Amino acid sequence: MKDLIEERNRREEMQNSIIKWWNVNLVPYSEEEAAFAKLSVSEKKTAKDIIARLDKEAAEDEAIKAKEVEAAKVEREEMENTYNAATNSYSGAYGMKPVEDEEEKSRIEKILHEKEDAFQKELENTKADVK
Repeated sequence: MKDLIEERNRREEMQNSIIKWWNVNLVPYSEEEAAFAKLSVSEKKTAKDIIARLDKEAAEDEAIKAKEVEAAKVEREEMENTYNAATNSYSGAYGMKPVEDEEEKSRIEKILHEKEDAFQKELENTKADVK
């Protein structure tokens, strides 16, 4: 039975070694083949089907990841195209995306209609004074 000091020394030795303990397969390949040979035909078929399904899912995930990377590259290129060197900012992108926040939308509407509302009030006052 190992004591705690031996276990600690083993862990330190493994951490400082080039070959890490978590990368070492302790089950020889021949034993893995022997274990696979003991399985029945249906179990082997099931295992191969599972491996095929996992490989297919991995390929789909890679394709999705590749699409996301490509979309990010395109978006980055678009951002680079909107860069304004005079102001050192990406001011060309301002206003390109729709506003999703309701509070922000209401503030924008208020600002846009501020002069029109003031004009309508002044027009009403003028009409009232004329009568």
